[in-house]
Amino acid sequence: MNPYFDHTLYKAFIQEEQTGEFFTILPDAIKAQDGDTGINMMVVYSISAVSPSKYLNNFDINENSGVISVVTGLDREEIGEVTISIKAAQVDDNMKTANAVVTVTIEDANDNPPVFDKSRYHATLLENSLTDTVVFRVKVTDLDEGGFNGTLRLLPESVPFSVSLDGTVTVKTSTDLDRETVGHFFFQIEAQEADTPNRVVSADANVTLLDENDNTPVFSASIYSNSILVKDAKVGDVVLTLLATDKDIGNNSLITYSFSAGNFTYLSLNDKTGVVTIASDLADVTEDTALDFTVMAQDHGLPPLNSTARGLVSLMTVSLSEGVAFESPSYNFSVAENQPEGAAVGVVKASPGSSLYDISYVLMTHTDLFTIDPRGALLTKETLDKESQDWYILEVKAVDTRIPPTSAVALVQVEVEDVNEAPKFIDGIYQAKIFSIAPFKYPVVQVKATDPDSGDSERLQYSMSEPSSYFDVDPSTGQVYVVSAVGLAGQTTTLTMKATDPLGLQATAMVQVDVQGSASSDVVVISLNQAANVVEKNIPEMEESLGRALGWTVRVIRVSSSNSGEAESRKLRNNIKTFVSIIATDVDKVIPALEIKKKLQSESATVKAELEKVFGAGLEYDVQDDPVEASDNQAIVIALGVLLGLSMLGLLLMGTYTIVKFIRTKRNAEDSDRESFAIDNQSNINQDRKTSGNLNLGLRSHGIEKKAEPEPDSQNKDSNSDDSQTSTL
Repeated sequence: MNPYFDHTLYKAFIQEEQTGEFFTILPDAIKAQDGDTGINMMVVYSISAVSPSKYLNNFDINENSGVISVVTGLDREEIGEVTISIKAAQVDDNMKTANAVVTVTIEDANDNPPVFDKSRYHATLLENSLTDTVVFRVKVTDLDEGGFNGTLRLLPESVPFSVSLDGTVTVKTSTDLDRETVGHFFFQIEAQEADTPNRVVSADANVTLLDENDNTPVFSASIYSNSILVKDAKVGDVVLTLLATDKDIGNNSLITYSFSAGNFTYLSLNDKTGVVTIASDLADVTEDTALDFTVMAQDHGLPPLNSTARGLVSLMTVSLSEGVAFESPSYNFSVAENQPEGAAVGVVKASPGSSLYDISYVLMTHTDLFTIDPRGALLTKETLDKESQDWYILEVKAVDTRIPPTSAVALVQVEVEDVNEAPKFIDGIYQAKIFSIAPFKYPVVQVKATDPDSGDSERLQYSMSEPSSYFDVDPSTGQVYVVSAVGLAGQTTTLTMKATDPLGLQATAMVQVDVQGSASSDVVVISLNQAANVVEKNIPEMEESLGRALGWTVRVIRVSSSNSGEAESRKLRNNIKTFVSIIATDVDKVIPALEIKKKLQSESATVKAELEKVFGAGLEYDVQDDPVEASDNQAIVIALGVLLGLSMLGLLLMGTYTIVKFIRTKRNAEDSDRESFAIDNQSNINQDRKTSGNLNLGLRSHGIEKKAEPEPDSQNKDSNSDDSQTSTL
C-alpha cells in the first residue's frame, strides 16, 4: 500500500539566521508510515518545493530520517514564513508517494540596531523658556520585531534639557537658559536597546538660544561731569558724551538717550549718540551755575528697559582749574577690513593744560583687537573682518603726570570698511560618472562656492571657462548638467567652472566627468498590455516596482507601441501591446540582459504582482526576444519635438546635427545603442523628471527624442498622428 504521513500539515519554528537541524521539536519529526513490511516499508524523503521559491536552497532533508535542516539562515526582516512541501516515496516502487507540508515560522532575533530619523537635530529656543517647554522631538526605529525597545538619554547630562521615552526633548532647568552666558548648546542623544547585545547609537543636537530683552542698558559711569568757561562757550560745543551698553542683541540692544529730570537748561542731548551740547547763548549767565540733571538710556525691546545716570555741568564765569582735556570728546575713525596687524586707525589728542605735565593714553575697551601708542595713535592688533563685526566703540583715557593725576575719557567709534574678497569653491576638484545617453538637463554634479563678503554668496554667478556642446551649468545654482554626452562615450572630460561675484572677482574649480560607453547589449524588452501613454505616465512607479521584484535598480530607457493602422484613440484599442526597454544595475555594475531575462521568468509572479500595483488587475507582460524599433519618420518627429523647446540657435545647430546623425546611424546599424542613465546619483533621476516639468528629454547615441505627451481625450490628435509611438527617457 502507499506510504502516508501522520499529518498533512506540520508547523515548525526557527530563529532567524539559525542553521542546522531544527525539526526535532516534534516527537516523530516528519515520518511517513507504511503498512507494508520489509523492503516495502522503506521510504525516501525529499523536498519537492519551497515557497517562496527563492529559499529552496536554504533547506535540506535527510532522505532516510526525514529530519529537515537549515542550510542557510533566513532574515526575519526579509521573510517571516516559508512553506516546505515534503514527498515520501516507497523505495521498491517510487510511484507510491505521500505528500505533506511544513510551515516554518522565522522568529525574530535582535540583529538590527536602533536608528534615529536624523543624524543631527537643530532647534532654536527663546532664552529663559519655562521648564518642560518642548524643544524638539526625535524618532528612533528598529527593524526588529516590536520596534525600538530601550532608553534615551542626553550627553553630557549637564545640559539643561531632558528627553522622554517618546523622544520629546524638553527644558529641564530654565535658569540655565541665559543667551548672554551661553548662546549655543551642543550635545548628543543616545539610544540604547534593552535586549542583548544592548546596542547604542547616538545623534548630534544643537540648540541655539534666541535673545529676550532681559538686560537693561548700563551707563559707563554713574556720574558724567564737566566744567565750561561761559565766555568761551558757543552753541553746539560738546559738553558731555554719555555711553550706555546693552548685553542683548538686535533691537533689544539699540539705545535711545533722553533727559528725564533735573535742570538741563542751555543743554541739548542727541538721542542716538548720547552727546550733550550747548543749545543756547550763555550771555545771561552772570554767576557760577551748576546744571544738575538725570539722563535715561532706554532700549528698543518689548517691553523696553531703561537705566539712569547723573549729569553735572558747571557753568563757570571765572578761569577753570587746570586739568586733562581731549581736543574732542568723541572721535570717528574708519579702517579697511583684512589689513595686517598694526594698521593705523586714527589719532586722539588730549592736553594737560600746562606744558609742565605730560600725557599718557590708556585703551580701556577692546584691548584684544586694538592698541594705542604714547602719541595717541590707535592701531589694530589683529586682522578685522567686516562680516564678523562692522563697528566698534572704544574708550580712551588720557592721564596726566600731576600729583594727584587728573584724567579724561574720550569715545572713539571705529567703522570697519568692506573690501571685496574673491569667492572660493568648497572643493577644488569635482568628479562624476554618467553614461553617454544621460538625458538633456540630467544633473552631473553641483559645484558650490562661498563668498567671504557679507550676503554675497547667493549672488554668485556660475559659468564655464570654455563653452561646451556637451555640458552646461545653471548660473544661479551651480548645477552642472548634460546637454549631449553621446560623442564622449568612453572618455573622461575635464571642465573648468567659474564662480563670479557681483564685482567681477572669480574663483575656478575643475569638474572631471567619466562618460561610460554604450550599454545596449544589456537592454531587455518586455511587452505590456497597456497603452503607451499610460506606461509613459507611470514610468517612475514602474521602475520602482520592477526594482523591488528583481532586487536591482531598474531604469526604463525607451517606450514604444506596436499598434498601427487604426484611426481611433489609443484608449479604445482592443489588442494593446506596448514595448518597454529596460536595463538593470547593481551599485555601479550593469546586469547582463540574459541574467535579467532569467530573473524576469523565475520571478514572474512577483513581477506581475508588483506591476499590478501600478497598472491595476489584468496586467499581462512578456519578455521579448528581439528589441523593437520605432519607424524612421516617428523618431525624427520626436527629435524635432524636443528641439522646438530650445532656443532658435539651438534649433539651427542641434536640430541639423540630430537628424543627420540619426539617419547616418540608422543606415549603418538598424539596432542602435540605447544607453543607460548615470551609474552614480541614481536617486536624482526621478527628481530631474519632476523639475523638468515632466518633459523627460533623452539623449540617444544617434539623436534627441522627446517623450510624447498625448491628451487622452483628444481623439482628433491621435487619429491624425502615426500610431507607432517611441519615447526614450
